[in-house]
Amino acid sequence: AQTASGIDIPDALSALGSHWTFHAPAPDGGTLGVALIIEVRDKKRLTDIEKNLLARFAGPNGDIPNVGRITRSTFSGQTIVSLTLRTPVPAVPSWSVTEKHLIIAANPQAIETILSRASGAKSLADVPEVAALLSASGKYGPLALTYQDVPRAFAGMYSQVQALLPLATG
Repeated sequence: AQTASGIDIPDALSALGSHWTFHAPAPDGGTLGVALIIEVRDKKRLTDIEKNLLARFAGPNGDIPNVGRITRSTFSGQTIVSLTLRTPVPAVPSWSVTEKHLIIAANPQAIETILSRASGAKSLADVPEVAALLSASGKYGPLALTYQDVPRAFAGMYSQVQALLPLATG
């Protein structure tokens, strides 16, 4: 991978922090809202790596031969980079590098959902019951923490089923 990309992998990983979170922010319970959020230690190094990779693989207009096209959009003052694949797939791999996070998602809308969260918004770790469990874990913190809002997820899946049912029965 290092040879193909021209990037020193350990150097690239050192630009990232050790706090990685996985989010499914879609309010309708859909899976296309899934995103990985990684703490950023060195934004400049990370953006330099991104520029080098894109310069190596994408042409001046963003085309990557036989793969697809790189596009950029702006949301809440942040740049979102997306790869629209040549082969039709239900995902548009996207990422955004902010001052504090690298956000990687299946589509730009998932990144927009995360970027639109209020700066003072609390995380699941701020819920008193969860905070108590996290603080009681000793020096080794949890590897994973999940939460599912079942009524909201069911409502989202129900609306998707209603939309797809005619297709399935046809």
